[in-house]
Amino acid sequence: MNLQKLILPVTLIYFTLICLACLTVPFFWDVTFFSHQANCIYSSAHWFSALPQEVDTGGFPLYALWLSSAWLLFGKTLAVSHLAILPFTLGVVWAYHRLAKKLLHETVLPWAMLLLCVEPAFITQGILMAYDIPALFFFLLAINALLDKKMVRYALALGLIAFSTKRGAITVFSLFLIQLVLTSSKERFRLKFFLPFIPAVLALTLWAVCHHFLTGWYFFYPEPKLAGEKILSLSEMGKKYLLLKWKLADSGRIFLWLIALGGGWNLIRSGKKDPALRTLFVITLIPAVVFLLLLAALSNPAGDRYFLPVFPGLCLLVCALIQHLEVRKRIPLLLILVAGLFTGNFWIYPERFSNNWDTSLKVIPFFELKDQMLNFIRKEKIRPETIATQFPLIDPLRYTNLLNSDLHFTNAADGPVSKFHYYLHSNVCNTDLLPQIEAIKPTWKLLKELHNGQVYIALYENPNFR
Repeated sequence: MNLQKLILPVTLIYFTLICLACLTVPFFWDVTFFSHQANCIYSSAHWFSALPQEVDTGGFPLYALWLSSAWLLFGKTLAVSHLAILPFTLGVVWAYHRLAKKLLHETVLPWAMLLLCVEPAFITQGILMAYDIPALFFFLLAINALLDKKMVRYALALGLIAFSTKRGAITVFSLFLIQLVLTSSKERFRLKFFLPFIPAVLALTLWAVCHHFLTGWYFFYPEPKLAGEKILSLSEMGKKYLLLKWKLADSGRIFLWLIALGGGWNLIRSGKKDPALRTLFVITLIPAVVFLLLLAALSNPAGDRYFLPVFPGLCLLVCALIQHLEVRKRIPLLLILVAGLFTGNFWIYPERFSNNWDTSLKVIPFFELKDQMLNFIRKEKIRPETIATQFPLIDPLRYTNLLNSDLHFTNAADGPVSKFHYYLHSNVCNTDLLPQIEAIKPTWKLLKELHNGQVYIALYENPNFR
C-alpha cells in the first residue's frame, strides 16, 4: 500500500487511542460550566425552555445539547462524554488532512500531520472534551467547502459555527473576510457571495428572538454577571492586545510564527507567486488578526484556546513555506519545529503569570493529585466546606466528575485568606490571591503537599483560626 494512504488512518488511530487512554479525565476549566449546562438539560428537562440564569450564556447551548443527548442514550459517565466528543476530534483530523492535500506537496504532508499530532492546544482540548473542538471542526469544514466551492455545505458549516460558541460570530466574520480576499473582484458583491451567510444570520436572529421571549434579554445579560461582558478602556485594550499576542506565540508556536513571518517576507521580496501559499496566509492571518483585535476589547481572560482556528492553518503554512527550501534543509528544520511545538506542552511560567493549563499536556497530573488530596481530606475527616480555594478546585464534583456528590469547598473570593480554617492551593489555579497565599505559607501549618510533574497541590491549616 502507498505510504501516503496510511497517513490519515494512522493519525485517526493515534487520536482515538489518546481518547481511550483518557476516558477517566474529568471536565476541567471552562468546560465544567458547559457540563453544568448539560446536567441541567439532562436532569431538569430544559429541552424546550430557557436554562437557569446561572448557566445561561445567551448563546445557543449546542455543546450541552449534544452532551446531554449522549448521556440519555448511553448513560451519564465520563467515558460516554469523551466518546461523544471523539467524532469531532477525528473530524478535525479528517478536514485538516483534506486541506493539506489540497495545498501541500505530498512530500511534506506527513510532517503537516505530525505537527497536528503534537499541537498542544488541539491535543489537550480534545482530551478535556472541550466545546471548542466541535467549533474547530466546523471551521475547517467551512474552509474546505469554500475552497471546493460547495456553497450548500459551506452555508451549513457557517450555521453550525454560529451556534457552537458565542465566539462563533467572530469566526463567521473571519470567514467572511477570508471569502472576500479569496474571491475574484467580479464575484465579491454579487448576491450569491452573501447567500451562504444568510441561513446563519437568520438562525441566530431566530434564536435571539426566542431567547428574549423566554428570558427578557438577548445575547448579553442586562446586568453583566461576567467581567467578559465589559468593554475595556483604550489603555487596557493595549495591554490585553500584548497579552493575546503572547498567547498566539505560547507553547512552542513562536518557532512556527518565526518561520511563517520570516519565510513569507522572503517570498514577497523574491517575487515568487504561489496560489496555495497565498491561500494559507489568508486562512491563517485573517482569523489571527480578527480575534486579536476583537478579543482585546473585552475584559474576560483569553487563553490559547481562543485562537484554536488559527493553529491548524499555521501548521500547514510553515510546511508550505518549507517546500520552497532545498530538500537537504527541510528535514532538520521540520524536526526542530516538531520538537519545539512538542516542548510547548511543558512551558511553564512563574505563578504570578497566567499558565495555559487547559491547552497543554502539563495539566494531566493535576487530576490524580486532586483525587489523592480529596482522599486525604476524607481520611482526616476535614469538612470540605471549611476549606477555602479557587477556580478550578472550587468546581463541584457533580459537574467535573459527574458524581452524585454534594462535596464543595468555600470560595476564597468571599474574604481574605486569613479568615478561613483551611486553604487548598495549586499552581493550576492561576490565582489573583497569590500575595495572600505567599504570606500565609510560612506561618500556616502545611497538612499535605503533593507533587507530580509540573503540578503541585497543598493543604494549609490556619493556626489562628477561631
